[in-house]
Amino acid sequence: MPDEHVFVNAGFDFCDGVGARLVGHTLSLNGSIGVNFYMDLDESVADSDTAYMYFTIPGNTVTYQTVYVNEQSDASLPYAEKKTVGDKTYYVFPCSVAAKEIYSDITAQIIDGEDHGDSYTYSVKEYADYLLENANDKGTDEQKAYYAAKPLVEKMLQYGEYARAYFDDETLNSITDVEIPSDFEGYSASLPDNDTFAGATLSLKSETTLSLYIKKDSTISYAFCEDENINARTVETAASGGYQIIRIRNIAANELQYQYTVHFRIGNDPNTYYVKYKPMAYCYKVVNDGKSDGKLINLAKALYQYSQAANLYFGREG
Repeated sequence: MPDEHVFVNAGFDFCDGVGARLVGHTLSLNGSIGVNFYMDLDESVADSDTAYMYFTIPGNTVTYQTVYVNEQSDASLPYAEKKTVGDKTYYVFPCSVAAKEIYSDITAQIIDGEDHGDSYTYSVKEYADYLLENANDKGTDEQKAYYAAKPLVEKMLQYGEYARAYFDDETLNSITDVEIPSDFEGYSASLPDNDTFAGATLSLKSETTLSLYIKKDSTISYAFCEDENINARTVETAASGGYQIIRIRNIAANELQYQYTVHFRIGNDPNTYYVKYKPMAYCYKVVNDGKSDGKLINLAKALYQYSQAANLYFGREG
């Protein structure tokens, strides 16, 4: 969701012990669901190589995230992005949450060595409520932007509600007015034998991940992935219990209906094989295989509706 259209003033006016002020939030839907925290930092903090934002996300298992103020020598460590709003430059700290954590309060705190700033809380649900309450197609430019995002945010909240119910084993009303089209049924592949492709799963943690399972003991020696727009996607490979696993991470809501083509080689076999698969094919299977639990069926339907709303919001047919 474009930051410049959905900036929410935090309403805080304080300077904590490490010279940092929280000035606003935006909602992030690029691959993961989360909140971006906009911070006004004093020069001593902005120039620090050790300062970071520490996030705590409660749940059945408490999770933690660290985002540094500045880029680190270890390129894998996340750091804040600089954003200009009006005539001010802010440091933006993203915190991603799993769909089931949309309703959870995120605790955020700036830390630099022994110095700890004040902590404060915010949630995706709190942001979403603000947006929905202020959406108005006849109002200001900001209110019109909220109004345009309203259908997407409503479906995101529904998805989060059914995700929480699924993981907490809570029964909610069934989603009965949704059918996932048969366009998402099945997959296509070029494989060394008929039994090589064993299936796929979707992980719905802080990011959406598609995992493809190849039934082989030989390690995958090469893997490359591209989406239907011919954009290369980062893939990871792993092995477990006689299966080779290819993972495509950070799939955004409006990319769930994409077809992903994974090219790979196995062991010393010089041939390159492929699997073409859509994440929504997993949801189609869950809804139609006659074997899945009702809570999982509801979650698959809610995810499909969320992807539909994202397609409309971002201008993609689906």
